[in-house]
Amino acid sequence: MNATPLTVSEWEQLLKEEGFKVVKIYTVPMHLLHLPRIIQDEGWLRFGKIAFNLMRNHAARTRVMGMRKQFVKYADHLQAVSIIAER
Repeated sequence: MNATPLTVSEWEQLLKEEGFKVVKIYTVPMHLLHLPRIIQDEGWLRFGKIAFNLMRNHAARTRVMGMRKQFVKYADHLQAVSIIAER
């Protein structure tokens, strides 16, 4: 999927333009497709199912590993954002 992510300030500006008041913004490092994070998010059982499916499906494995490579490459520029805003 070709999506262009927004910066924190762009999200804040977008919300303000739509009539929201930004109350608080939280950011944390994004650790997508890192083993400890997958296990934390999905649990061991679901992780096992995901791993099994990736072992069986070469195209999916290639796609996921390509995504992981990009996440690792740009890790210093990616973060998870949570914004609390009120109307």
